[in-house]
Amino acid sequence: MKATITVVFLFMSLSALRAQRDVDAGTEGITENSPYLFPAWNRGVVHFKTGDSRETLLNYNVLFQQMIFNDGKSMLALDKLPTIDTVRIAGRKFVVVDTIFYEVASASAAVPLYIHYRAQLVLAGTNIGFGSSNQTAPSENLESFRIGNVTPYDTKIPDKYKVERQVEFLVKKKDGFLVLTGAKQLGDVFPGKEKMIRQYMRDHEIAWGKVEDMEKLFVFCNVSMQ
Repeated sequence: MKATITVVFLFMSLSALRAQRDVDAGTEGITENSPYLFPAWNRGVVHFKTGDSRETLLNYNVLFQQMIFNDGKSMLALDKLPTIDTVRIAGRKFVVVDTIFYEVASASAAVPLYIHYRAQLVLAGTNIGFGSSNQTAPSENLESFRIGNVTPYDTKIPDKYKVERQVEFLVKKKDGFLVLTGAKQLGDVFPGKEKMIRQYMRDHEIAWGKVEDMEKLFVFCNVSMQ
């Protein structure tokens, strides 16, 4: 009976995950020079720790790692981040971690997957360092980009720059976050399920590092622990 319930739950979880990702399916794809996570402004809700909430158009700038709201007249970054509980955009949940936002996939699961979206700029084939540990060019800080006419509110970056996106996957531990760099680490997160996880990844051709596949993998891992 438990196995039947588990299979049904897994099917429902994956169906919900696909439905969540389909929200943006009919929109125009993200252009190479867009610094935003979503291909269009989405109606979202900012939930505050006081219990209040505010609905507005939102998008996440992965280059500056700021949540931007658009009220139709102006664009501004959310501030007073310690007062924010969660932000929901297009069925997806984001939480504040220090001064940036992580997406929380399968938020109701015992072990949610946290996703850190970021980006760096590449100029004429050279890494110019923003958001990267390999800082090779002299313009390495936020202010220099503002001076160079690149700001958090630009929906398109000048053609001389290219936005190089990066995604980091994490799980929450008692003393902070653990960055997942490979499938072997899942044995520590889901002890005793190593063989099941490897088999699932083979059977479903899970690509490590692909957001949709990582979300499916975590749904399976959480169900396997029930």
